[in-house]
Amino acid sequence: MQLDEPTIADNNALLLAYVCYFDEDNTLREEMLFAINLITVTTTGLSILNTMKSYFTKNNIPLNNIVACATNGAQAMIVCYCGFVAYVKEEVPNILCIHYMVHRQHLVGKHLSTSLHSSLTIIIH
Repeated sequence: MQLDEPTIADNNALLLAYVCYFDEDNTLREEMLFAINLITVTTTGLSILNTMKSYFTKNNIPLNNIVACATNGAQAMIVCYCGFVAYVKEEVPNILCIHYMVHRQHLVGKHLSTSLHSSLTIIIH
């Protein structure tokens, strides 16, 4: 699962979740799982976890189905004691959590090197 919490118009925050899974035909699929408005004013690790858990509970998806999670490296996600990663590891102890920085690298690469910019554009698409 890959999570991101972008801010949209009027300072509203969304929680986006993309998943990669094997379907019943054993074909690897990638899809958006959900896009949900975050209810709190600030996006904290706990509010992100509670929003995700609420979706999983409502749709009868066990949290143990998540084997890995990639986050965008924002403070709410990666702070070791109170970020989303810390909270989700309490719920799913064996989960592998990483943070991705492709978007930031892409923005930097845009100004440093034409070849780096084009390579990162391919990766993002």
